[in-house]
Amino acid sequence: MQSKTRSAKFVINNRSIFVVFFQGNFYAYLNECKHLAVELDWEEANFFDNNQEFIVCSTHGALYDPVTGLCVSGPCKSKSLGRLELTEHEEEVEVFYDGN
Repeated sequence: MQSKTRSAKFVINNRSIFVVFFQGNFYAYLNECKHLAVELDWEEANFFDNNQEFIVCSTHGALYDPVTGLCVSGPCKSKSLGRLELTEHEEEVEVFYDGN
């Protein structure tokens, strides 16, 4: 049985950020591929591949582990997405980004 995934995209300090819900947990990343500085989503706020297993770059198909942000396949293999700190409070998620 596949896990339910969700994602959201927003801007903090002029940087595109996204949050994914995967296997019962939230993860936040900078919305920028590690191969080429382009946003990952192929449709607005849609970051997962067809099987809902990996975050996928719409430009060149790089696959990232949703839990770690590590690129597991593609031209940026072994590099990681910029991961952001987050906290969960009841039904709210707060993302921290210092601009770096």
